[in-house]
Amino acid sequence: VLLIARILGPENYGIVAVSMGLFYFATFTSKLGLNSYLIRQPELQADTAEQVLAFFLTVGAGVCGLLWFAAPVFGWWTGRSEINDVVRWLPLPIWFEMLAKVSLGMLERELRFAEVGLLETLAQAANYLLAVPLVLMQWSYWGPIAGLVMQFSLLLLLARRAYPIPWRWRWRWRVLKPALQYGTTYSASDWILSLRALTVPLLVSRLGGIETAGLVNIAIRLVEQLAMLRIVIRRMSISVMAKFVGDAQATRKVISQGMTY
Repeated sequence: VLLIARILGPENYGIVAVSMGLFYFATFTSKLGLNSYLIRQPELQADTAEQVLAFFLTVGAGVCGLLWFAAPVFGWWTGRSEINDVVRWLPLPIWFEMLAKVSLGMLERELRFAEVGLLETLAQAANYLLAVPLVLMQWSYWGPIAGLVMQFSLLLLLARRAYPIPWRWRWRWRVLKPALQYGTTYSASDWILSLRALTVPLLVSRLGGIETAGLVNIAIRLVEQLAMLRIVIRRMSISVMAKFVGDAQATRKVISQGMTY
């Protein structure tokens, strides 16, 4: 990230920062907590994962289409017309990330963290292996965007290879209804928290300009990287705690140990 930001400079990196803020907000909120439902629900019906995948196929396409048409609004808001074209490339990786999360969620449900970590590391490495050379070849802010598309395209392919789930288009409301009820309730607080991802694209870029947005985003990324252990443990806890959430004594013991650590 520092290498790309140094080569692009604050202004061009600011365009990337605005786009990435929109991307992360969309990925945080668009799944409606269904991936958490797959991980935490003690008993799943045989076709629950297939139905969640079907939901993401159709609703995800709709969300991404809405973002594509709304792209000019973000360009107008930030005062930079280049953002229109950049934002219109975001729906593709957003949709791929939604679809990949179904297979990844099932892997996490089985506590197969080593496989999840390997797949996500390979996808992230593919991002930088493409983005950095493109930036060096003067592709400007298009380098990181191309890397993002590459990352989630590869992640979807790898995730489906590790945990294949049949494609379905038809919904079964009887299966989806409890998943949506659980997911939206569980993730409501995360939606509020994810609003911080819009701080740079909607507030900083408007009030301080696109260069300021780039500088602020670099600082935020550095802090987030330093907090990586917290993110990893939080993600693992979603899967691990679900295994004995019905055992009150075990839950109290784990919480007590966690407070000590």
